[in-house]
Amino acid sequence: MSQTFNQFEGNVNTANIKYIADPQLQNIVNVSIALARPLLVKGEPGNRF
Repeated sequence: MSQTFNQFEGNVNTANIKYIADPQLQNIVNVSIALARPLLVKGEPGNRF
């Protein structure tokens, strides 16, 4: 049985924020969403473009 879910596209582009996630982070977020498990994010915040 295959279920679909709202996948993380890997980017945010608004008037104030522009962010592009690398493919590895995109996959990690999508696995977390598919498993309905929390994701702990640590480290320095990314750069804004």
